[in-house]
Amino acid sequence: MTAARSRSHHSTPYPQIITTLRQQGYEFVTVPELLELHHQQMQATKG
Repeated sequence: MTAARSRSHHSTPYPQIITTLRQQGYEFVTVPELLELHHQQMQATKG
């Protein structure tokens, strides 16, 4: 059996990891959202 086939039989832990991180206060954003936050912070430090 190949590695790809053996992996397909296992569920991924991502939903549990995401839930745990959110409970710890982490927030998930998209890359464009992250870039906008960075841009806003840069503008605030210039102003």
